[in-house]
Amino acid sequence: MLKLLFAALAALFFVFPAAAQELPTEADLLRHIEILASDRFQGRRPGTIGEAMAAHYVAAHLAEAGVDPGNEGSYYQPVPLIERRMTDVALDWVRVREERRDRVVPIGDDDIVAIGRSESEMLDAPIIFAGFGDPSELAEFAVEGSVIILLPGRPADADDFPGYRQRLGQLSEMGAAAIFGISEGGPSWQGTQSRYRSGRGGSADTPMAPIEGAIVEDIVMRWLDREGIDADNLEAFANSTEFTPVAFRSRLRGTVSSNIHHYNGYNVIGRLEGAGDLDERIMFLAHYDHFGVCRPEDDDDKICNGAVDNASGTAAMLEVARALGRGERPIRDIIFIATTAEEMGLLGAEHFAEHPTVPLDSIVAALNLDMIALSGAGAPVGIVGRGETPLDPVIDRAARELGRGIYDDVDINAFIQRQDGWALVQRGVPAVMAGGSFTDPEPLNAFLQGAYHTAHDDLDNGIELGGTLEDAWLHISLGRILADPSQYAPPAR
Repeated sequence: MLKLLFAALAALFFVFPAAAQELPTEADLLRHIEILASDRFQGRRPGTIGEAMAAHYVAAHLAEAGVDPGNEGSYYQPVPLIERRMTDVALDWVRVREERRDRVVPIGDDDIVAIGRSESEMLDAPIIFAGFGDPSELAEFAVEGSVIILLPGRPADADDFPGYRQRLGQLSEMGAAAIFGISEGGPSWQGTQSRYRSGRGGSADTPMAPIEGAIVEDIVMRWLDREGIDADNLEAFANSTEFTPVAFRSRLRGTVSSNIHHYNGYNVIGRLEGAGDLDERIMFLAHYDHFGVCRPEDDDDKICNGAVDNASGTAAMLEVARALGRGERPIRDIIFIATTAEEMGLLGAEHFAEHPTVPLDSIVAALNLDMIALSGAGAPVGIVGRGETPLDPVIDRAARELGRGIYDDVDINAFIQRQDGWALVQRGVPAVMAGGSFTDPEPLNAFLQGAYHTAHDDLDNGIELGGTLEDAWLHISLGRILADPSQYAPPAR
């Protein structure tokens, strides 16, 4: 491992000797991660004192690196958010019968969760099982005024299919009275119940159906059975070539009560002014938020500290800022943005994209750092977004100059819509994630199936710094290349 690190360091010194003295070490990265992922920061949930402490920490280190405020003299960009907490759900499945009394079956409290757009919502609407919720498949159905039940995942072999939150927005705009995602039950369902009961955050500007929630899979399968449809596996049923949405001969009826709280989260934005007069810039971004206190108060380990996700990416971005800020002044401006509310659905990045502090068409490259502390030193460099932007050759060249291999499989593009860069990609900005964490399936899958989004994502669970350091060096190199018009001239957009 030391041999690999020294080889990479020598390569970076050869490429950028003036910046070599500013290169970060594992100790530099660990220092940031230890602070950001400490219990003192309370899991960095938006709207909490923990988020405020983390935002101040990021801003202070950007200032120390020589990076100026990036939002009209301030490092902070308020992001309007709203939290809805489920207080009471009383919903019945109702089979309407013309010549007999309606059959009413209450849905148990353990089988459904929901929040309302307002504090009190009433529902009496027909039910449609929409499969994966493809709006084009629902063209022949009366979505307006109906309850839409859908699978949150994507169809097989459809990586470019809209994400779950995007589908929620589309169905809301189509006039759905209520939207329920389907959960398999078990531990994931317990987590869903906890989030609805403790409060589910979202953007104050995002369209929402009057009622949104989740329901256990067994209930939906029982309803389908009553419609004469035998579906032992809902995903297989929805993936079948002959699938069409199912309009039930039943309704959902009842009330949903919620507690609603408006507040602000904060993006942290810095600007390293370029030495040239080009109206062009590059961007580094990393989300610094996490889930905060995510377990019952009497639990011994109740804080989701988010060490890998994403204190690691934030730490790397701060060290990239320090290296570039103290080195030779770049030609193009460099924007650094630590986003909030990524875990709520990329909301901080979406807010920046809707209210940019610089023209979006002036950003020639954006590099997102997320969950980078997974692979060890020597991992090949992959690109989440390979083939989607003109940045691939630049990244591959920088990786080779640092002695790293290239992972050119596009399978990791499955993560494109699950990271902050997606908010920029949708608006024409060339944005990617580059590094080693997504190229080694063993540690990646172990993390996603284990500590990911739990209280176990902390330093007690261990953290891999070898690959983190190499990815930080890669981004320093990319910053130098992409900020220099003589080394990177973007194609016309």
